[in-house]
Parts: sequence; structure tokens; C-alpha cells
Amino acid sequence: MTINFNGKAMSFDSALSIAELLAYVEVDSQRMGIALCLNLEVLPKETWDNTLLSDQDRIDLVVAAPGG
Repeated sequence: MTINFNGKAMSFDSALSIAELLAYVEVDSQRMGIALCLNLEVLPKETWDNTLLSDQDRIDLVVAAPGG
């Protein structure tokens, strides 16, 4: 299975959830100020554990940065 994560192609042997992907790329999914789009659709954090990724899915992760 190949997915696109923030513009980078990544390959996996089996299906995984969004939460598992974030753990793999070392992103704390409980952190405040992050949003995730799956195929250009914003997904609520509550769905990340149960949403399985499919081949050719596109995931965009946005992290809010403090400042002005």
C-alpha cells in the first residue's frame, strides 16, 4: 500500500489507521493545534484511531505554530 503523507510517498505492507501512521512518523496525535485531512477532507481527531488508510490515500497534516 502506498500513501502520500504531506507530499511524500510512503509504502506499507499492510493497512494501518491514521493514529498508527502518526505514531510511525512520530507525531503526538494528542497534541493540541494539529489538524489532518484525508483526501482533502478534514477528519475529527475522534476518528483517527478507527479510520483505516487505503492505497493512494492523501494525508495532509497541519501543525499550528504560535507567534504573530
